[in-house]
Amino acid sequence: MSEWKNIPGNHTSWWDDLRVGDQVTVHKSHVGPIDHTIRGTIASIERIRDGQDMADGPVKDIIPGSASYQYPVAIPRPFNPKRAHITNLRRYIREDES
Repeated sequence: MSEWKNIPGNHTSWWDDLRVGDQVTVHKSHVGPIDHTIRGTIASIERIRDGQDMADGPVKDIIPGSASYQYPVAIPRPFNPKRAHITNLRRYIREDES
């Protein structure tokens, strides 16, 4: 049976394995009291910045969301709880891919 399945792993392994079409949950912290969680299907992975000019290392710019609401998020590869980080990754697995 085809179904959505949680992909085992952690932020870094999920970051390495992100694909368009995956369902992702990203926790995004801000300076101050406001944090929020973004959930959605990855509509696109806009770019991967190599990190040579960034303190956070490599960064993926992804756009999760639905057709009516999309929210771009920059996710650094090194885990930092004070920055955007992946807390769950789900993938649609077809019967013939199991």
